[in-house]
Amino acid sequence: MFVASGRAHQLRDGKIVAAIAVRENVSGVEHINNYMITSADHGVTWTASTGRAELDGDEAKVVELNNGNIMMSIRNSGTRRFNISTDKGATWGAPKTIFAGASAYSSLTILPDGTIGIYYENGES
Repeated sequence: MFVASGRAHQLRDGKIVAAIAVRENVSGVEHINNYMITSADHGVTWTASTGRAELDGDEAKVVELNNGNIMMSIRNSGTRRFNISTDKGATWGAPKTIFAGASAYSSLTILPDGTIGIYYENGES
């Protein structure tokens, strides 16, 4: 497993979270899947979630939404998708594709007015 490209995110409660990519054998096939890690002690120790956010995901980022949910931006097979956890990353919903074309590296951030900003390569050129 390895921390995805980009940066970690600090939640309102002080915990630090980051998306990770985990190499797993699922039904006899090797996959890279996305999970989340959490640190409650400023990065000294980390706990990995057991809930998979994405099968075959890579280059993921996480951010806390205004309602406290966690959103992960994920690159999957060259597309860009979001997935949301309502329980701090323990479980995840079904991803919703935000860009169906080719995409690559991305970053998420909270803008000064509270909206979420996403920057990603869209593969159009």
